[in-house]
Amino acid sequence: MGAAGFIPDVFPSRGHCRPSIDLNGTWHLRMDPGNVGAREGWHEGKGRFQRKMVVPGVPQAQGLGRPTRHLKTFFDEPFWIRRSFGVPDLTGGKRLWLRLGGILPAGDVYLNGSHVGFTKSSRTPQRVDVTDLVRPGEDNLIAIRICEPPEIRLDGVYEMPGLTYNWTGPYGPISCEITGNPSITDIYVHPDLESRGVHLSVEISGPAEEPSRLVIAVRDGGKRMGTGGIELGPGEDRGKTFVGLKDYRTWSPDDPTLYDLQLSLYGGDGERLDKVGTRFGMRNLEVRGNKFLLNGKPVLLRLYGDNHLHPDTLSPPADKNWYIPRLRLARKYGMNGVKGCVEAIPQAYIEAADEVGMMIIQEMPFGLSHLRENKYTIDGDFRDYYSFELDGLVKTSRNHPSVVAYSMSSEVELAKQTQESFDFFSRDLVNQSRELAPHALVVDCTGYVGPEGLKTSRGVRQTDFYVSLFPGRKDVLDETPPKTDGRLPVILHEYHWWSCYPDVRDRKKYEETQMRPFWLDSLERTARENGQEHLLKTFRRNSLWLQALCRKDGIEYVRRSPHTEGYILWLLIDLGLWSEGLFDDFWRPKNVSAREFLKSNGDTVVVLGREGNRCFTIGKDLSVPIGVDHYGGEALRKSRVKWWTTGTPTKLSGTLVPGEIEPGNRADAGNVEFTLPEAKEPYAFDLNVELIQRGQLINTNEWSFWAFPRVAPLEDMLGVRKGGMIRMDAREGVKIITDA
Repeated sequence: MGAAGFIPDVFPSRGHCRPSIDLNGTWHLRMDPGNVGAREGWHEGKGRFQRKMVVPGVPQAQGLGRPTRHLKTFFDEPFWIRRSFGVPDLTGGKRLWLRLGGILPAGDVYLNGSHVGFTKSSRTPQRVDVTDLVRPGEDNLIAIRICEPPEIRLDGVYEMPGLTYNWTGPYGPISCEITGNPSITDIYVHPDLESRGVHLSVEISGPAEEPSRLVIAVRDGGKRMGTGGIELGPGEDRGKTFVGLKDYRTWSPDDPTLYDLQLSLYGGDGERLDKVGTRFGMRNLEVRGNKFLLNGKPVLLRLYGDNHLHPDTLSPPADKNWYIPRLRLARKYGMNGVKGCVEAIPQAYIEAADEVGMMIIQEMPFGLSHLRENKYTIDGDFRDYYSFELDGLVKTSRNHPSVVAYSMSSEVELAKQTQESFDFFSRDLVNQSRELAPHALVVDCTGYVGPEGLKTSRGVRQTDFYVSLFPGRKDVLDETPPKTDGRLPVILHEYHWWSCYPDVRDRKKYEETQMRPFWLDSLERTARENGQEHLLKTFRRNSLWLQALCRKDGIEYVRRSPHTEGYILWLLIDLGLWSEGLFDDFWRPKNVSAREFLKSNGDTVVVLGREGNRCFTIGKDLSVPIGVDHYGGEALRKSRVKWWTTGTPTKLSGTLVPGEIEPGNRADAGNVEFTLPEAKEPYAFDLNVELIQRGQLINTNEWSFWAFPRVAPLEDMLGVRKGGMIRMDAREGVKIITDA
């Protein structure tokens, strides 16, 4: 057998149905800056490999390389890894598959000196049949050359040094797996809530020579929920069926229920040839008008952006248990979804999101760094490659209930696009994704620059919703509505880069990591040069307060706006020198508790009916509109909004009655009205609210205001005669000019 073809590996990396050979752990490593390894026979066992690294992982995070400004060790030249492993008996038609969880940017794979193939699908877990290249009962040598980036490749956050400081290597798990012949290579589980079951599409590795049968069983732990089968005739390699389920629960962020599906392949003589397992959830996210409905109920998509910064490992951890507590923390803060920045969420992350209840918009890494401009003048080679990669990225994630939507691109400017570019991203790829995963939503571009709706100068977009850049950068008190044709739901893109001042005391957090906090060195140096070193703590403290204030205002803008059905918080986690996160680089909350954040980010919140002036004159009548944004499970029918003031000379209070509010609706609760109590001095006060439904507290909120004594006009204070003028002069101060 010569070079073999890799195919997407759609099954969990740690499956329990098939016999497997674990190839994770220590591998031997050797640099190859001159590309001499193949010529000198390193793949045949020749040459000395004196260094080691642990797989899954990347050598830049394991002490290999040179110090740089950004990293403690770094290199970017090609290198080889290799190791030996044993293979058991493969008689009876058994096949051995090599499984690669992820290699960045690409890998040339060899077994016992023979070339298996070249993989540049750096985000798609892959598998390849290597039966004819291994020697059962003997030591087998596997060697992988980690290559320089090929010209035609994926291009996302992982390739952008300014964001992740870069790494290369086998960041995903590696193993071998034994199957019968033929074996099951693909399965698509399509939930159908209306029909109360799942549609299954199955493929096997090759046409069977005799009739065969696929037997399906769906279980909830030890309880069998549904069964089915598919008959395959001679020469057939795929089939479809429907399996009805009884007494299932739908998957949602609040109830992430998962079920096990086991699929067995039997030959004509009744012998079992293969068995696989996967997990799925009964979930449906659809668009109806300008609303998202999750399992038939309105849902506000409260997502965050993840730029995959990992100070310890550099590459994304390959263990789902690393992600689970972090995603649970995000859920605790009211977040119910995540999107990468022109980057696919890795498999372990997706598996954790399934369990925790975190929805995912899976974005294709189709051009972020210097390949970004390629999206405007895409040629045939890149078009074919991107289409091929989309196929693998969708197939390896579509069975996960957490993956609710696919994004084809990000921040494309319509004015720069050719017609071919528009057709490719806003039509061809969208339709391809819909065909591969018809139960998932698709957006042609997140942060599309130019379009305000479906109709553009290039034609009509094929998209299920809009992910829109806010018009300009949102300032506090800015109530500019996003531009939309109102035909589809709007999510605000990378919302909204609220930053804080870095804390130089954080340097200790990076001592045991691979990153160098170079931005803290620059901060201290410039502060010292400007004589501001003593103010750094004050800058940090005040900027944290300002960041929290701006974030609260921005999120409440979404909650009261009739034009938005979600946002993507940029960011949840800091990104090194970009201190824009709700949490720091290590997923530790910085300045807001979960309880406080939920006041704006819960399912149901009380908001100001509109933003505006927060400063008023003492003794004046005040009227503050209050609204309720409700995305809870049941209608609010007898709710009350209690309000009171703190900080005023006398406490004021009252009650508003919003009326009945169905889920997915925003309602006016009325106006808080009172006269600002008299006082000789200015005072700050808070307006506090509680939303109560039949004696149960739903949520609270509060806002700050300021009251000032009435002052006479400046002309009266300065004694300016009628017809006179006041001029402000930087050197002379106030100057009064009278008419001639």
